Amino acid sequence: MTSPEPAGKSTPQSDLPIGTSGRDALTVATQLARQAARLARGRLDAEHQVHYKGKADLVTEVDLGAQQLIVEGISREFPGHDILAEESAARKRSSPYVWIIDPIDGTLNYARDIAFFCISVALARHDDTICGVIVDPMRDEVFFTQRGCGSYLNGKPISVGSNHTLGHSTVGIDLGYDEEGRRRALRDAGQLLPYIQTLRLLGSSALGLAYVACGRLDAYLHHWLFPWDLATARLLVAEAGGQVTERDGSSCSLSSHTVLAANAELHGLLLAALR
Repeated sequence: MTSPEPAGKSTPQSDLPIGTSGRDALTVATQLARQAARLARGRLDAEHQVHYKGKADLVTEVDLGAQQLIVEGISREFPGHDILAEESAARKRSSPYVWIIDPIDGTLNYARDIAFFCISVALARHDDTICGVIVDPMRDEVFFTQRGCGSYLNGKPISVGSNHTLGHSTVGIDLGYDEEGRRRALRDAGQLLPYIQTLRLLGSSALGLAYVACGRLDAYLHHWLFPWDLATARLLVAEAGGQVTERDGSSCSLSSHTVLAANAELHGLLLAALR
């Protein structure tokens, strides 16, 4: 992958923790996410070892290998930091900093050779994301962000779309793993369809939110998420000028399960339509 590195482009290094190698946290996150992306892309059409954690929640050997690669790299660079990764128990060091990792967001897509998935690595301080990166291995795209410094795609600034009309809106939505959340998502889909142009069921929440950040989607809605789904993506949309809340319009945090993201005007129209 040949995408530009973030260091020197989006962030003053003094604003982020520095690793043992002298690199800032966002540079470390980006390089590790890109290494994991190469691993995932190289194994996409292989026969996978699949373990089911639930009816629609699964993990492959590539998830585990990508996570190990990222966790080991972070442990070398920031040995005192906490780590929260999707496929293992949290590592706690009583640090104000916690790394939040999704080794493959969109594992069901990945296991079925559907080329819409990503790797997400974020760093939070006191439950507030300060930087993060999302890598799409199939399009060779690196989304990255730091609080107060904007959002970027392959080194170029991005912003949410300027469409303010529901009737011209393309909205991304996903079902998740929780049965009640899946039913709510389908009810919302039916409620929105008379007002919007179309819906897209994507299969990767982090990449769907990244598409809102760069204007490819007008909005994204989900009813059952976890910190590793939101950690980078929530900040990416906000730093791109978007509004990110829970489904009901309340404040969205790392512990939120629901999300609604769009530009500010469209966000208000979508909330009204959902009510």
